[in-house]
Amino acid sequence: MKELKMFEIPIYSMSEAEYKKRCYKSINERAKMTTPDNYESFYNYLENSYYKNRPWKYNQIVGYIIISFKDNSIWLDVYCTFDKRIRAIGNAKHIIKNMMLNGHHFYLRNNMDDSEIKNEIIKWIESIEKNIINKPFWLDKDMFLLQLDCIDIKKMIGSDFNV
Repeated sequence: MKELKMFEIPIYSMSEAEYKKRCYKSINERAKMTTPDNYESFYNYLENSYYKNRPWKYNQIVGYIIISFKDNSIWLDVYCTFDKRIRAIGNAKHIIKNMMLNGHHFYLRNNMDDSEIKNEIIKWIESIEKNIINKPFWLDKDMFLLQLDCIDIKKMIGSDFNV
């Protein structure tokens, strides 16, 4: 049976606010190591090197949720790093693996309307966020929820999959 990948939702190592807080804490600690005369220029150098040139968006992704349609079901697969400690400022690569979660899908009944399908997807995402994703990690579902409002799920999967 064909599979249709519908959405990907990124999982970040931390929220943008937490990333900024950690970066500036590190910048302040490092800037204090210089002389008072050099503090301001060294601080600016560190700020450009560590915060402004390493934006949070897309650089702190440690996983994602893939939402797809297959075998008359909506599937939610979680791919994430198993690393426990992620630094805000660092060059370590965190390998992302399929978490192999069984049962994270729901069957589409013929009489389900579009809003029921969307509500069920949201319910599953909230369950994954609460029960599966490690606490410091942050699921960036804002854009997904905005897009979900504008999409007709039944139309998206109906033409190729006879739902």
